[in-house]
Amino acid sequence: MKHRRYWKIGVVAGVAVLACAAVPMLWPGMFKETATAIREPMVRPVKVMRLEDPSESAWRQFPGTAEAVKRTNLAFRVSGPLQTLDVNVGERIEKGALLAEIDPRDYDIAVRRIEAALAEAHATLRAMRSGARREDIEALRANLSAAETRLAEAELQYQRHK
Repeated sequence: MKHRRYWKIGVVAGVAVLACAAVPMLWPGMFKETATAIREPMVRPVKVMRLEDPSESAWRQFPGTAEAVKRTNLAFRVSGPLQTLDVNVGERIEKGALLAEIDPRDYDIAVRRIEAALAEAHATLRAMRSGARREDIEALRANLSAAETRLAEAELQYQRHK
């Protein structure tokens, strides 16, 4: 008997739940919120992105490594800024052709400095010949000879580098 009683209560409760659920479907005007929610269209957000003309963008960035087209390992006996380099990769070169030129200004200045020291030694020698002692004259001749040797060496070095 108990079992039948619980079964009747369950059936009545199920019918009541179904009736409550069916009322809003049968009477849509009864619950205004449900009726308006069904009629209004749903608004969904959209992702927007503005594209620019690619020709207007002046800056482009690419990952990578840049390597020089002209690349060579050179060694010189003298140092100085490279003035010209008239050789291309794969180009045939004749013997004695000028490949590169170093700016000769530093060597010109060194030659002028030595020439000025030589002129000063000549002037001092002339002054001492007029009444100097023999030892002083010999020392000045040695200085003159050393200056002339330095001048000749500087001129040879300049011509070689030129």
